[in-house]
Amino acid sequence: MIGGRIRVSTLVGVLAILVLGLVIGLRPADPASADPSTTAGRAARLAGMARIADDDLRRLTELLVATVDDARSGAALTVAGDDPPAPPLIAAADRLDGGLQVADGAQSALVALRGTAAAVDPGLVLPPSGVNGAALSSIAGQLREAADAATSFVARRHATDAVLAALADALAALDHDQAQAALHFLADAAAPMELVRAWPSPPVTLALWLTTTDGLLLAVRAMADATLADDPVAAAKAADDYAKAAEAARGADVSLALALSEGGAAVTAIPLRRLADGLSDLTALREAIATLSEGD
Repeated sequence: MIGGRIRVSTLVGVLAILVLGLVIGLRPADPASADPSTTAGRAARLAGMARIADDDLRRLTELLVATVDDARSGAALTVAGDDPPAPPLIAAADRLDGGLQVADGAQSALVALRGTAAAVDPGLVLPPSGVNGAALSSIAGQLREAADAATSFVARRHATDAVLAALADALAALDHDQAQAALHFLADAAAPMELVRAWPSPPVTLALWLTTTDGLLLAVRAMADATLADDPVAAAKAADDYAKAAEAARGADVSLALALSEGGAAVTAIPLRRLADGLSDLTALREAIATLSEGD
């Protein structure tokens, strides 16, 4: 269920009173002796109310579908890509905030339809739905929070790229006997590496990448220092340390990929799940209403 406390507005309250009157007026004193023409009239009334409700629910469904498209775009950019993920996530939140009247209209139509259905066929039960203005406002807030979290996540994702690029540049410099240049490239890796280390509640699989990358950076620095000091013994030891750290590089790459995939997906998981649940509710409700709208 999409969740959220149903907001009972004055309009809905008045509508509920009117529906109660409608229930009393439509319900026959003795259903077994109901006049056929009266029965047909009630059925026509129910079908008309069903069509009105379905039209409002259709607009609400379209609103949620468009919101999901924006939110999924932001979710995808959180995990991969160069464009910032915040704009589509904020657009999704703005879309929901701008559609509160659509949700309230659908809620009012449902109140009227349920009341009419109770009068015409007391045994009829329509599926529940928690897609209302309060729920949309709540999800919009979660999407805005996700936009901030996604921005921070992408900064750290880019930081891992910067560290690996600096490491590759340092190795290339050493290969060309440019030890000082190698140290310069390693210095470029310091700030992004600290950003990754400071990741709050990091994905569990990130630990292996951090350990392995630290080992590689230290070994490359030791090789550069040994080269500048013209110390072949230290250079050989540093090269051996690098080889040992490199053995874990493949697993570290996999752990990083998992960390980015799982961590990025988690940023938008809750609002996306609530939107999906809401669309599921609306689908079930509209399917049930479709049978009523054919009553006349």
